[in-house]
Amino acid sequence: MANYSVLLNLIFLTTSAWAGPAQVPSNIQLQVFKSASCGCCKSWIKHLEAVTEGTDEHSHSLWQITAQNVSDMARIKQTHNISSEYQSCHTAVTPSGYVFEGHVPAKFMQRFLNNPPANAIGLAVPGMPVGSPGMEHGEHFQPYTIQVLLKDGSHRPYASVSQPGEQF
Repeated sequence: MANYSVLLNLIFLTTSAWAGPAQVPSNIQLQVFKSASCGCCKSWIKHLEAVTEGTDEHSHSLWQITAQNVSDMARIKQTHNISSEYQSCHTAVTPSGYVFEGHVPAKFMQRFLNNPPANAIGLAVPGMPVGSPGMEHGEHFQPYTIQVLLKDGSHRPYASVSQPGEQF
């Protein structure tokens, strides 16, 4: 009987190792705060909506997005502790309170939600880099760094995007 128990534990540990990290759930809810006149915000939302899962016949968007036009974006950013040096044109918030500021590619948002760094409040792409999702302009591309925003108000690099293809 003892050997049977050992065998079951070994099977559990082996299959747990194969399972890998937890996956981001389907239909991630996201509240996007933006200016009514901002076209790049709408394009960034389309970038997110294009990320699907499932088979071709039964695919659906990974993101469940609610966009809200606001007149006081400064208040939204202050409410979510986004310092001026990390700000961009729109702010997205998950129900659990994580923030995504600016033109953060969906791929990095998914990675963050799958394994949030300790003490992180979210990710930011400061400014509006040309060629980032929603800021496409022909073949033009400006490399940029995605910052992880921390609860103490500091930041650190999360990922660098040096070529357009690295965003997808």
